[in-house]
Amino acid sequence: MSTPTKFLLPPGRYRCSLTARQGVKQLSVHGNRTALELQAVVTDGPHAGHPLKFRVFGEAKMQRARGLRRGESLVAAVTQVVLESGVMVNRVVDFRAARDMSVIEVADGYGSGGRGEASGVGVPQEEALREMAALLRVAMSRGAVVSGSTAGQEATSPLPRPMFAGEFATGCHRAGSKGGQRDLVEHDHVLGLYSACDPAVATGGPGFLGLYQYGGDIEDYRRANKGSLAGYRGRCWARWLAIDLDGDDTDGALDKTLEDARTIVRTLLALGVPAEAILVFFSGSRGIHILWPSGVLAATPKDGFEGTVGLVCEAIARLCRVTIDPNLYNPLASLRAPNTRHEETGLYKVLLPTRDLGTLDAVAVKELAKEPRSFVMPDWVVRPVMALHDAWRMACGVDAGARRRAVTVTSGERRIFGDTFEVMVHGAPEGSRGMRFFKAAMNLLDFDCPEPLLHALLEPAARLSGYPMNEFTAQIDGAIKAHAGPGTASV
Repeated sequence: MSTPTKFLLPPGRYRCSLTARQGVKQLSVHGNRTALELQAVVTDGPHAGHPLKFRVFGEAKMQRARGLRRGESLVAAVTQVVLESGVMVNRVVDFRAARDMSVIEVADGYGSGGRGEASGVGVPQEEALREMAALLRVAMSRGAVVSGSTAGQEATSPLPRPMFAGEFATGCHRAGSKGGQRDLVEHDHVLGLYSACDPAVATGGPGFLGLYQYGGDIEDYRRANKGSLAGYRGRCWARWLAIDLDGDDTDGALDKTLEDARTIVRTLLALGVPAEAILVFFSGSRGIHILWPSGVLAATPKDGFEGTVGLVCEAIARLCRVTIDPNLYNPLASLRAPNTRHEETGLYKVLLPTRDLGTLDAVAVKELAKEPRSFVMPDWVVRPVMALHDAWRMACGVDAGARRRAVTVTSGERRIFGDTFEVMVHGAPEGSRGMRFFKAAMNLLDFDCPEPLLHALLEPAARLSGYPMNEFTAQIDGAIKAHAGPGTASV
């Protein structure tokens, strides 16, 4: 069946002006569900004057939409989908007030067909990683360029704090063992307690803090999922990005991991990341954790944020020729909290003084880790680095291409994707299992696959992969809930 394309916007981001906003109720399988309907008109480029109408669900998104004023400029991300009738339509999948966009996105006219368009769409991940590593290598050879004008102005001009940061303040926390109950907390506050060795969290035992921060969606998900966060794959963000270098049990492994950490830190410094904003921790056992601020990427909240971050970190690792742990790049990933005690070694996760990093060896590090060491977290608001922002944009494009291949249709016809067959037959390796089983389930659900058949098709491969059945079931449940969502604009 041919799909009409008349009056459709090409996929991309468009500057618009809000023309109307009204409350609506929609009858869905979940009962009466309140929404806001926004109407806007494209204001820039060859498609100026094109109308957009979309519905906004979820309290956090509705609050954001309520804050918009008639005539206000916003940026809308638009894609194309094919309905069951075979008709192709536009769908708004994201929107932001122009005042909320990052400095680089606004300055570059992000989404207006200029330099700000996400590159890398449709590029295979392996090729994109090579290109990102090459891009960063060239930037290092030329000297990293911080976004802005002159160095003098950089030193004196105030840094704007992203307006979305207040919305994305919630994090996950586990007091005690890693397998304990996840609690939702104010992320920055709890991180500050751990860094200060506050008695409220300084129990002398283990504790884990999530890497990512969430908006109101995470609480909505928990309520709908009977108090569990398992399987959550919604929008998230992070003030701090993490690289985990994990050694083995052999003699000298920690010294090798320390050398890898020095290589990563030197690379981040050469790319333009401020020295005072790079934090290096000994994990208390065999690993080294490196935190650095997401502001250098000008990274904004998005679906799949964690995977996009993973691509950038993997590109940096390839540039440094080191191996990093891929398990950090899922939306519920966590790390051992600072100044908590490792259950097996009795040592603490402590901040290592970066000025001494070049001379520290395994013996000295373990000596430092015999007691907790309080410190003050630096400010995560830093100036964007253009080379790292370019890598971020490329990673966004790769992620968008992967999502498009996983959930869209070709020539108006549904099909089973090659990776779905691969997962059903061979399973998936640790580190990518969650995402690949989730995508395979979503693909099968496109064909109205009933839940018992879904489990029958995927569970043998999950067991073959060593995937814990509780985690596998949570992913399948998450896919079923996501696929059953309302068939209107998801923003």
